[in-house]
Amino acid sequence: MDSRVLFTCVGSTDPVRSLRDGAMLHIIRHYRPEKVYIVLSKEMKQLNEKDHRFDIALDKFSKDYNHPLEKIYIDTDIEDVSDFDAFGELFDLHMKRIREDNPDAEILINLSSGTPQMKVSMCLLAQEPKFGRVRAVQVKTPEESSNKSLANTHKTYSAYEEIELNEDNEDGAPNRCTEPQLMQVRKALILKQIAALINSYHYEQERLLITDYYGMDSDSKILKIIDHLIARQKLKKDRGISKLAIDFNFYPVEEEPFCGLIDYYMLLNNLKKIGRLSEFMLRLNPYIIRLQQEFLARKFGFDLTRITYTRANDEDKLSKEKLNATNPELLEFLDQYYRGGLKDNTNISMNLLNGMLKFFDNLNGQKYKKYIDFFNSCEEANKNLRNKVAHTLSEISEAEIRQYAKMSSDKILKEIQKIISFIYKGTLPPNAFTIYDDLNRIIIDSI
Repeated sequence: MDSRVLFTCVGSTDPVRSLRDGAMLHIIRHYRPEKVYIVLSKEMKQLNEKDHRFDIALDKFSKDYNHPLEKIYIDTDIEDVSDFDAFGELFDLHMKRIREDNPDAEILINLSSGTPQMKVSMCLLAQEPKFGRVRAVQVKTPEESSNKSLANTHKTYSAYEEIELNEDNEDGAPNRCTEPQLMQVRKALILKQIAALINSYHYEQERLLITDYYGMDSDSKILKIIDHLIARQKLKKDRGISKLAIDFNFYPVEEEPFCGLIDYYMLLNNLKKIGRLSEFMLRLNPYIIRLQQEFLARKFGFDLTRITYTRANDEDKLSKEKLNATNPELLEFLDQYYRGGLKDNTNISMNLLNGMLKFFDNLNGQKYKKYIDFFNSCEEANKNLRNKVAHTLSEISEAEIRQYAKMSSDKILKEIQKIISFIYKGTLPPNAFTIYDDLNRIIIDSI
């Protein structure tokens, strides 16, 4: 026979009640585990210390049926056995230890002993694939209705008499064990997994899980939305999604480059929410450069394309000749801004654009200084952190972002949102920045 161990709570029907097995003893009777791990609340521990009911019942069974049984008590000192939160992490911890101590054994889980909160926690454990071979066992009560007799906590309960006169010891006593499939619990766990993947923006893994569990085809509304979000995270346009029969505006902003700025902002926001700060900083650099260009164009009327050219590798460079022809005063300023003067064919960078922004803001009485200061802070963070990300395996921490940017990643995003709202004043729809979270809710509500 395969090695088996039992993980069980004990409650008001254990070990014997109304001269019949409680769930723990009944599972031991019919599955014959080699070990039993018994979770004791504070009350159950006191009862066992008072009359040794669990020791007596299990030792008698072991002797009568010549079945060696190792007992391991788990004292929890939990008083409020109706508190669901008291058991979740605790049970998970002990299941890990049980699996470590019994790597090849099948773990039986008793679903019928203890409070409703304990039983739910045990149901959840039974559905966790990380624990390997697990069998959930439920024990039906011998009566038509659930457990009407005196509980084992009653002062007249006699553990010795109940155990000695136990009718389940008789030949032909029915086996009341069942092995429920727990489909509702499994469904709840799948939904929990899906929600966790959705809320961490792992749409490809979520798609696999939904397809595997629900068997949906690619034409389903849910998968079309997920495919849209996968494409959107890659900054690809999916205009066909607007034909989906759903009351939702997938592209509340149509105008380019406004639409692109919004989509990229949401991507940065997703990275920040799930703690991928290194990628956040890498992607922040080109985004701030694009935002600086928009600020120059929208607030100062300066079109950068008039003084740049694009190389074959799509890299934009500054032409001093074009700059001199377009705005010689700006060229003179930048020659002073850079030590040794502005070099021809300079890359379009945060630093260069901050110089231009400073020039134009000075001409306007520094009315936009707070925005220029923000761009300078982003440049400082980029200068100190981008190389670390690009050339080492080190991760960036929130503390490092605060050190160099003088603000948190969350604050950076809030300031970006303010700048976008300022640049495109009066044209910003209310849901422009919440597309992902809005669609996440639609997916979860539709499953």
